[in-house]
Amino acid sequence: MAQIDVMRSYLDYFDHENTVTKFADITNEFEEMWQDFSDVLNGSDKNKFKMDVAERNSARNRYWSIGPYDSNRIHLNGTGATNPDGYINASPISYPGTTQKYIAAMGPIEKTVPDFWDMILQQHVLVIAMLCKSVERGMSKCATYWPQNLEERLRFKTVAHGEFIITLTDIVDHDDFLVRRFAIHHNATERIVHQLHYNDWPDHGRPNVAQKVATFIETLHSLLPDRSRQNADSPILVHCSAGCGRTGTVIAINILREIIKTRKGEHPLLSRPLQRSGVRQFVLDLRRQRINLLEDAGQYRLLHRCLAIYSREVVNDHIEL
Repeated sequence: MAQIDVMRSYLDYFDHENTVTKFADITNEFEEMWQDFSDVLNGSDKNKFKMDVAERNSARNRYWSIGPYDSNRIHLNGTGATNPDGYINASPISYPGTTQKYIAAMGPIEKTVPDFWDMILQQHVLVIAMLCKSVERGMSKCATYWPQNLEERLRFKTVAHGEFIITLTDIVDHDDFLVRRFAIHHNATERIVHQLHYNDWPDHGRPNVAQKVATFIETLHSLLPDRSRQNADSPILVHCSAGCGRTGTVIAINILREIIKTRKGEHPLLSRPLQRSGVRQFVLDLRRQRINLLEDAGQYRLLHRCLAIYSREVVNDHIEL
């Protein structure tokens, strides 16, 4: 089946299936994926999903049960005796047949803020997507790791990078999210990093309007460097509080956007119907890289809504051609 036909078939299902039936099917599909994931964690490859390093560094984690797999974690270089494992609660995420890379991370606690900036420098991160508030329902969800006022500076000194200074140089309010521009001065050089802060996404939930998330993601991509330029392969750093539910949702939407909107041809994901088994297997594949990426049925339904948005854009463009 051609890619365009797969998307047409998906839209026919999404647009014409009874809404109650459709979202009941999607919820059941998500619950089946959870069972599949449990089977993977306890199956013959279970050693790939150990989190011994995370457990050994529990003081650097917000939640005891959420960390990177030992086999797939960001390793900080040159951290010295204070962090002999080079540990940070972050996982590299990629998907076959796509070019953009990601880092799924826990929102830092106060103790790990210097490590967080070390990772940004080491991994050549240029764009950060933050999907939580610093405090939600009276609980700390993420340390305020950035300067809050224009021209305010934060100074850090780490074993890995020595001294560096972060200055907030601009803030743009897009109603549902903020875009902050930071200048990082390190070793007589300046690096510009943008943070997109979606400030209305509830924990264990989803925004009410999928188009708002799609707009957030389009803005994110507008800030990525041209791939012909230096640092074009830098990963997008995505974090919420734990670095799994909201984080996994945005990474999954980004990957589907790349597959569909850049018209990758006969990508394996588009070789079979997307409804039911296709998206379910896609999320399961992502969870092999970090535990509980995209963690509830509401987020799974949001993924489907954004998939419909991107599919409709491509199908409509094809009709116009």
